[in-house]
Amino acid sequence: MPLPSHKVTICGIPELAQHCAVGVSHVLSIIDTHEPRPSALDDYFEIDHELIRFDDVVAEYPGFEACTPAHIEKVLQFGERAHAKAGSHVLVHCHAGVSRSTAAAAILMCQHAPGREEEAFLKLLELRKHGWP
Repeated sequence: MPLPSHKVTICGIPELAQHCAVGVSHVLSIIDTHEPRPSALDDYFEIDHELIRFDDVVAEYPGFEACTPAHIEKVLQFGERAHAKAGSHVLVHCHAGVSRSTAAAAILMCQHAPGREEEAFLKLLELRKHGWP
């Protein structure tokens, strides 16, 4: 199967306002456990929004929450909703738009395209040159 045909945008919180008027239908927010909901999301209307909270860490340690299988399940459920809507435009953001958001975008791009992982990661480099999943 090819990579999904829906548009994918990746950004950080400071860039959210730049994308609110370009037809985004689905927003996946991945932010720190202590981070407030970004107020820029108030400018997005009629979107499917999923907010997932975990910190930008690779392991659990006091005061921080690492990504768990439950978080990945929420990403996959969000991906099912986005994939089901023809012509969807998915915006994925984290705090800086570098690691959590690009990793989540890779998951969404590969979710319905098994065996196309390399193509998905090459596409990520086009979408977000400084990504680091």
